[in-house]
Amino acid sequence: MHRITAIAFIALAAGCSTDQVTMEHQGSIWSEARGVAIQDGGERIHMGMDWGTTCAFSLNGDFQEDYDFPTETDAIHDARNGEALGTSSVGLHFIGRDVADVTMPSIVDAGLTSTGAIALTNLAGECEAQWIGNDGVTSVALGDCGPAELAVAGDLAVLGTQTGAMVVGADGQVIDLPGHDQVQVDRALDLVYVGATGEHGLTAAGIDGEVVWQTDLPGTLLDIADLGEAGMVVASVESGFGGAIAFLDAATGDLLNSVDVPAGVQLASADGGTTLTVTSDWETHVYRVDRDGSGVKFYTSARSAGLQTQPIGD
Repeated sequence: MHRITAIAFIALAAGCSTDQVTMEHQGSIWSEARGVAIQDGGERIHMGMDWGTTCAFSLNGDFQEDYDFPTETDAIHDARNGEALGTSSVGLHFIGRDVADVTMPSIVDAGLTSTGAIALTNLAGECEAQWIGNDGVTSVALGDCGPAELAVAGDLAVLGTQTGAMVVGADGQVIDLPGHDQVQVDRALDLVYVGATGEHGLTAAGIDGEVVWQTDLPGTLLDIADLGEAGMVVASVESGFGGAIAFLDAATGDLLNSVDVPAGVQLASADGGTTLTVTSDWETHVYRVDRDGSGVKFYTSARSAGLQTQPIGD
């Protein structure tokens, strides 16, 4: 189910900063991932697997536990505080939380809230944000949003779509954000990072939509993860020379360092830990990240680990 291996990643200093970012390889999981989520400070890694199951692994990639959702479309979206959230074509599935599974078709992304979850659904091209809590389900119609992704900020849905990024509340209030289909919430700094797949630009904004900074990446954007408690944001980018993971200062957008990687990798990071996962076609590599000798603590939603629109049905 897994193997321990290493890819040679080369750390390169960039820009005018003296910060050094290092990535120490811990282990690998050999599988095509349907989403990766990290919890317990990086000590437990949940992964949706290509053969229709969901497994939990230790930091070095050793198998811990197996969860089987009702169909063969298992996927993992989020994890924090000893809890994880997955989906199948049947609906939402909670791991480690005393909340009943929720029947809900056509889920393309989801995230945990303090009491429940928010799900993004797409049925026949029409998207809805669904708040699931103790009082049932509250829906907000979004219209034709195309391929989209979701991040969660408190009880707000942060959505990246082909037509634009936005913050949406359960009351239907919408705040437009600069950017398009790429969104990532930085809970430590109360920021949202937004961009567009295949473009060079990355923007940091408040939940109110006010722009904090804008910058150009050293390649075209593929994925975003946040390292907020360490004051950094991470982007997976591609260029004519392959791929790279770019580490930027969260306060300014300045490029601190970059790490060369194979093209096409996706990222996920851990709530309150020092763990970053780097996912390519059939491998997820687990790293401890360090900035100038200080442990990095950060959070990101697992949807940034490569989870695409989920097929409906087995």
